[in-house]
Amino acid sequence: MKRNQFQVQSNKKHLTLTAEKLVVYKQTIIIEATDRSANTYYSIFYKNNFINGVKANKIRINSYIYRALRDGISFSGTHPLSLQLLSRQNTIHFIKFNQLIKNVEKSYSMTEVALIFLFFDSFTKQGSSNKLFQKTFYHFRRNGKNLKAYRALKSYKNYNPKSRFAHDMMHNIEFQRYEQMYSDLESLYEKDPNYVELVCFDDRSNPTSSNVLFQLYKDQNRWIDELAVRIERLQHQFSIDNEAAIGELIKDLSIDDQILIRKELVRNNNKAVLQSKLLDTLLESNHSNEIVQFTMNTNYKPTAEQLLVISDHFKKADPSVLASHFDKSSKRLMKLAIKDGSTLEKMSIPFVSSFLKSHDLNEIIEWFEPFHSKEIHLPIEQKIAKMQQFADDPDKQFALGELYLDFHQLEKSIDCFKWEMELNPNNPKPIQYLIKIYQEIGKPEEAKAYQQLL
Repeated sequence: MKRNQFQVQSNKKHLTLTAEKLVVYKQTIIIEATDRSANTYYSIFYKNNFINGVKANKIRINSYIYRALRDGISFSGTHPLSLQLLSRQNTIHFIKFNQLIKNVEKSYSMTEVALIFLFFDSFTKQGSSNKLFQKTFYHFRRNGKNLKAYRALKSYKNYNPKSRFAHDMMHNIEFQRYEQMYSDLESLYEKDPNYVELVCFDDRSNPTSSNVLFQLYKDQNRWIDELAVRIERLQHQFSIDNEAAIGELIKDLSIDDQILIRKELVRNNNKAVLQSKLLDTLLESNHSNEIVQFTMNTNYKPTAEQLLVISDHFKKADPSVLASHFDKSSKRLMKLAIKDGSTLEKMSIPFVSSFLKSHDLNEIIEWFEPFHSKEIHLPIEQKIAKMQQFADDPDKQFALGELYLDFHQLEKSIDCFKWEMELNPNNPKPIQYLIKIYQEIGKPEEAKAYQQLL
């Protein structure tokens, strides 16, 4: 089972669903998933806890799910946030809504029960969530709990701003004394954190509101929500503090998940500090091919310390990855190490070695031309020039074979040493090289055959 797949039991059937999208919206996290027949399912989590799920190929306009998909913070089903949420779950059980109400009543307040039922308003009888809120409000009012009644109204109006019922009741004279209390979010945090979260999420582009959200998420141990809001915020407005907070939130994730998140940050905001943090994470991961891709495809200028490690990873990268950058790599390497000839030489060798498999020597000689404009002539270029001179000279095939060995081009060195054997059958050196090469490439029978020629 893939990491973005999870097990569901619904109507006594066991399903394997594939997460397509994760949405963080207000107090919920919603997983949109599909089954093998392309049916769509929505699983809803409230403050870290799974509530219920439903199969639904259509959703009502302006329903809670509709607004979440439109206004929430979305990530792909393979995003580390999606995978982290799914990794906490065993088999998820979808239940009928009558049973859902009975279950949530055991764990949540009456206002929260009404809110939770509202999350599913796209799938329940139209108007039933409104009736449950009104029922909750009148229950509190009849029992003289006016503050709780007002709280229910405020939360309901946040979800349904056009509700005439909520508007009229909130302006009733008996509730006017609570208006001042609800105008100061900071003092309200302790009294009605649920409402504070609703308002601050809607206003999360405001630094004051987002900071309140971050504190609430920490208090409630909701790091996925916090990370989602912080990632979104960094896309629109960079700050060192927010970047540092993201680093702290993801430090315990796998190195591969950290890389995915940092790549996303760089795609959306190409600040040098974000590129540097991504490169540091890549270097920590030892993913040499990805380090090549980052170094070649960005304009980031690594530090001297980073450059030393990068040059070591070039040697470990797949030749095909290095060779794919033939057209632009010489100019990029020159920018990286123009003031350090030894580092430039060290970085160029793995690239040139990779080019020998797919480019002729004339093309590789031309690859060095950008260096000439800065009067840079590397020792490796001299080697390639020498190989070019030896290529068609029968008397230089042994020397050419040794040069190919320097670049670990074993197949080409074999051709040279075989040619040398034909021209100088009494010289044992090419045979000795062929024995070693065939042993190295895992052909013991060929090695044994040449051993018998000595």
